[in-house]
Amino acid sequence: MWTLARRVGHVLAEAGRASMRAGRRTASGTRRMGLATASGAQRVGHATRRLTHAHGADRTGLGRLIELTAANSAGDSLVTLALAGTIFFGLPVNEARGQVALYLVITMIPFAVVAPFVGPVLDKFRSGRRYVMAGTLFARGLLCFAMAAAVGPGDVLTLFAGALGVLVLSKAYNVSRAAIMPSVLPADITLVSANARVALFSLVAAGVAVPTAAGLTAWLGAAWVLRIAMVVFLVLGVFAVRLPRHVDSPTSRRRRAARGRAGGRCSTSVPPSPRP
Repeated sequence: MWTLARRVGHVLAEAGRASMRAGRRTASGTRRMGLATASGAQRVGHATRRLTHAHGADRTGLGRLIELTAANSAGDSLVTLALAGTIFFGLPVNEARGQVALYLVITMIPFAVVAPFVGPVLDKFRSGRRYVMAGTLFARGLLCFAMAAAVGPGDVLTLFAGALGVLVLSKAYNVSRAAIMPSVLPADITLVSANARVALFSLVAAGVAVPTAAGLTAWLGAAWVLRIAMVVFLVLGVFAVRLPRHVDSPTSRRRRAARGRAGGRCSTSVPPSPRP
């Protein structure tokens, strides 16, 4: 009996040591995986920064505007995927038809009704474009907080009003961003190329955010994804305020550049020879 007990104890001790060694190997593998992921993310970030800040975009502020707009697109994707997991599309087909139709109407309102009024209103803020952009981001963060609180009780009115507000503010952000693009153009980049670069990075950011948001919605729930979107928008609002100051007065900057080009042409022109 004593021998059997010793053998059992020895087997258990060996099993415990094997478990400890396996745990250390697992922890070491997890640590190496985390370091590799962080290193890969850092390399991707550096490569992205080189692309967004190429051709003088780092000096004029275009690179920072591209990054801000790409992150804004990712935040909009988080909100869209989070709302898709709520009462908008979380009901059976027969019960959700009315709410889906109402959601589609809401998505059309900013473009069909509100869009003609957004531009004239924003034209009154010619000297504060970055603050307008930051205001749209901060307001969307607060709306995401309100919608996250409304997901649990199923507050339909708050969800629909919040979705409409987010869409209108997103449209206002895009109008403001388009208005300040000429003021951050480097000498080697045309306006068409700059807009294409913004659209490309926004599309890539949205493409990365969509599966991420879908996974987070399935794991954490729509409310937590909306809270994550809230944090994203609030942080982006801070970065919008920190854009270069010359974006607040694009008109005067274009006028100074035009005067400089006109002066350069006048100074290099050859005066006509006097008639005999």
